[in-house]
Amino acid sequence: MSEQTPASEAGKQPDRSSVGPKKRQRKPMQVQRYPAIVRRIKLNDPMAQQVFEHNFPILNIALGSIMALRANQDSKAETAIHAAEQMFLTIIEERLKTIDTERARLRTQMDEQGIDAQIDAGDAKEFDARLSTPWSAKCLDLYLRLDAALLDLRILWLANVIDSSQMRRDTRALMTVVAHTVRQVQSAVARARTEASRDKPKSAAEAPRKGNGAENAEAAPTESTEVPAAVNTEGLDPVLFTSVDELNLAARTATTLKSEGILLIGDLIRCTDEGLLNLPNIGQGSLSSIQDALAVRGLTLGAQIENWPVHGTAGGEASQATGS
Repeated sequence: MSEQTPASEAGKQPDRSSVGPKKRQRKPMQVQRYPAIVRRIKLNDPMAQQVFEHNFPILNIALGSIMALRANQDSKAETAIHAAEQMFLTIIEERLKTIDTERARLRTQMDEQGIDAQIDAGDAKEFDARLSTPWSAKCLDLYLRLDAALLDLRILWLANVIDSSQMRRDTRALMTVVAHTVRQVQSAVARARTEASRDKPKSAAEAPRKGNGAENAEAAPTESTEVPAAVNTEGLDPVLFTSVDELNLAARTATTLKSEGILLIGDLIRCTDEGLLNLPNIGQGSLSSIQDALAVRGLTLGAQIENWPVHGTAGGEASQATGS
């Protein structure tokens, strides 16, 4: 007959005191989040709508990164964070003044021509803009003023004061002002992160391991798997390393670009207008769609990128006028 374990011992938990002290678990970094305010806005111009949909969420995330940095850094990083805040506030104020100046010029033209008209708001779209930081509302003003300026520009075109080419050039210039703001704010936040990481001591888990480096080597994350190995990505905008597919061009246009070795947005902006028009299946309509898609991201054709490798015929033909 087997022995039975007394009930008092059966429910008794094993003594773990002899096992050793418990390891202290590291608490995860707490990111302080704030409730967002939703503001309903209406944008009338299709290009303003496109810029808002693509850029405002990205801009909001960049601004929110400063809030996260402030919640997780000690006083040593405060200087870098404060500098970033002041930097992008200055950037936004400058961009607002630029748009206001351009709109004042357009209104002067309208007054000189005696134009008193309103655009049909039938194509207007409403958006729920999430204001998740104290600076989001000021950023939202960029898009509202952009919309107003583009409407004035369209009125001048409809009144035959400016031609189609002038309207397209001015439209892209205004779009680039707003889109470039996003890139500058992201750069300011990235610098703040770098400064904050310098002030913050590394934990044992984060410290670099000694060795020959072969087993510890890890490829740096990139925005696209198509990034050429020869490119030094330091200091370059990550958007340059995204596929041209992200521009949502017509299938025929995108296929032509990739068949000519223009795989990345960085490849594309090195091309010139004339170079692209020399490629098969790229006409003035395709060129305009490319220019508009780049303008949404604050980019233009004919850019020069130091040490960028030549892809296919794109570097030889489409970008030869850049002097690359």
